[in-house]
Amino acid sequence: MPLDSTRPEHSMHLRVFHTGEAIPARYQHLATAVDAFGPEAFHLYALEAAEVPLQEIA
Repeated sequence: MPLDSTRPEHSMHLRVFHTGEAIPARYQHLATAVDAFGPEAFHLYALEAAEVPLQEIA
């Protein structure tokens, strides 16, 4: 599929959390990956760029 340069840009802040970690309510779950070699799971969450506090952007 060719790149469509007419589509608007969309920024988001992504963060990975481990199972059991506190996740702020404003984050939206995107995906989960389970470690095939250990008893861990990693959870990918997104936060819209407009909602990202300035101290988290650095």
